[in-house]
This record gives sequence, structure tokens and C-alpha cells, in this order.
Amino acid sequence: MRPLNRSRRLRLGSAGLSLLAVLSCASAVAQVVDTVTYRLEEKEVKGAKALEQKSGKIISEGYKFVVIDAKKNGETEQVKIPTHLVEAVKYGTPSLSLSNAYGSIQQGEFARAVTQLEAAQKENIAEGLKLKALLMEGQLKQRIARSMDPGYEPDKKAITESLTESAELFEDILKKMPDYRYAPDAHVGDLISLALLGQYDKAGEAASAILSKTDYPSQQKYRARIWKARLLALGQKKHQGAIKELEAIAAEAGKCDPPMEEAADEALLLKGICLRELRDYRTAESLLNQVGIEGATEELKAQALVCRGESLMERGEMREALFAFLRVVVLHFREKPLHAKALYLASRCAASEKVQMPDRAQDLKLELIANHPDTSYAQRARAGQ
Repeated sequence: MRPLNRSRRLRLGSAGLSLLAVLSCASAVAQVVDTVTYRLEEKEVKGAKALEQKSGKIISEGYKFVVIDAKKNGETEQVKIPTHLVEAVKYGTPSLSLSNAYGSIQQGEFARAVTQLEAAQKENIAEGLKLKALLMEGQLKQRIARSMDPGYEPDKKAITESLTESAELFEDILKKMPDYRYAPDAHVGDLISLALLGQYDKAGEAASAILSKTDYPSQQKYRARIWKARLLALGQKKHQGAIKELEAIAAEAGKCDPPMEEAADEALLLKGICLRELRDYRTAESLLNQVGIEGATEELKAQALVCRGESLMERGEMREALFAFLRVVVLHFREKPLHAKALYLASRCAASEKVQMPDRAQDLKLELIANHPDTSYAQRARAGQ
């Protein structure tokens, strides 16, 4: 076969490059089309809510409306969609780091997810996605801090740093875009971080600010009421008043249509913690067991079971405490920060004089060190503490 001459090869190469350029441009155009999927409030199809989708460019993603310049028949119209009807928001230019962070969270790899969320904030993506990454980073840092042991001196500094960073991230969102879709979540997150940091006056101000927002979603306003009640115990040592208020909020949230189960369970969890602080251990343990079984989320269940186990340990019921921690070990392994804590406390219970299961204690320590090597709980297990 006769080889092509040089000029022929060049002409083919130029044509190929031109075609690639066209395809790349077409792909880029396709990528910048955003979509919003939402429910049609008054319509149902075979008993299910009918869905509509608008495509175009998202102008703003607020907690009241998502606004999109939608294209229809070659023309553009601005559409305001009530946020409570929105099922999904998809930006045409996605974030690989943000997508990876979702996967890491599903696997319980919170520390890895934090790194991925920090990377997402440096990408050339929509502001709404960057704010979402900020929110998720703050929430994860708060969850990690809440799993640490405030009674263990080396953990104290890490808890303070993590909660301070989370509060700063939440406040950054509120400063940059106070009307952002997830601003109410950031506001509640800031309230919780401030409360856990012991900054009770600032936390109280945050709670009042949330409750004064007449257009905030009910879920976030319930959570503000819950943590405002918790502040009665934390800041004023008025545990009975806090318990009464939390009980009322749980009952009210449970009667909503539809029931706000997550808010109700969070109120019951904090009520259980207040009861434990009053050393009404048995009442606390019964309530925490209820949340541990019926809780609306895996996180709430794991928190409740760990708190119940700690309550049992405090009154010397080491065998029953061991079973409470093992429920977290077996059932809630995706909640890795709490899983590490449960493994450590279970190993202590197994090694105690009342249980005397040294081999089981050693197995639990080895599992802790293998699965959570960088945690303070693994460090303590290695040191024989």
C-alpha cells in the first residue's frame, strides 16, 4: 500500500482536530444546562405526585424559591419554583470532588469526605455547589467532634478546634448568601456548634434569630426550639425545665402532618441526655433505648445507643452496657466516629471485673485499631488504656 503523503496526512489531522473542537464545544454547551425537578402540588399520577422538570441556567437557589432561566421553544423564561416542592437540583457543571464526598459519607469515611469537600470549594463550579460543600464540611466536623470524649484531655483541644471550624463554616454561608437554600440548616448548625462550645449567650442569640425568621422551614425552627431548650440545661442548669420543654416539642413534632420524626427523635435524645445528667439513669436509658430502636436516622440511633451504654457504665451495669455498644458495632458501622467509640467502650466493658471477657476485649481492641487506626480511641487501645 502506498503511504499517504505529508500534506494529505496534515489535511486529515486538521480535519480531525476541527471535528474534535466542534464536539468539545457541543459537549461544553450541553454541560452548562442546569435542571430542576419539582413536584406539581395539585397533580397526582396513579396516587404519586406528578413531577415537572425545567432546564436552563439556575439564577438562585434560595430557601423560599429556586429561580431558573428555563428554555422553551428557543425562548427563555424565568421560573420561580417554591423550594419545598423541589425534588432535585442538578448543575450542568458537576463537581467530581463533591460527588466523591457523597460516596465517602455513605461509607462512613468522614475524614476523607472532609478533604474532598475542601477540594470541591476550589473547583470552578456553581456557587450553590460550593456552598453545599461548605455546609457538608461543617456538619461532618460537628459530627466528628460529638463522637470524641470530652473527658479525655487530648480530645478536648480537637473537639474545640473541630467545633470552632464548623461554626466558622456555617457563619461563612450565612454571610455569603443568607437566602441560600440551605442557609436555615447552616443557621441551626451554627447554633449547635456554639452550644457545644459552651458559648451559651451566642447560641441563645442564634436560636432567637432562627425563631424570628417567619419564612424558615418548620424543620429548622423545631430544631432551634430543641436546642434552645437544651441551653436551659447547659447554660442555666435548669434540667427540669429543659426536660419539660423537650417533651412538649417531641409530642408536637410527632403530631405534624406529615410527622417530623427526626425533630421529635432529636428532642427525645436530648431529653434522655438531660435525664442522665440528673442521674435519673433508668428513665434515661429507657428513653435512649427507644430512640436507639426507632430513631429516624442511623446517626440518631447510634448516638442514643452510645449514650445509653455510657449511662449503664456510670451505674456499674457493665454487661448490659457491653450489649448496648455491641449493637452500634454490629448495626451502625457506617457511623464510623461513633463506631470507633463503641468499639473502645465495649472493649473496656468486656475487660471489666464484672464481665471478665479478656479475649473478647482484645478482639474488640484489634478491630478498633484495624478499622479506625487514626482515632484517639485506637491510640488509647494501643496504650492499654
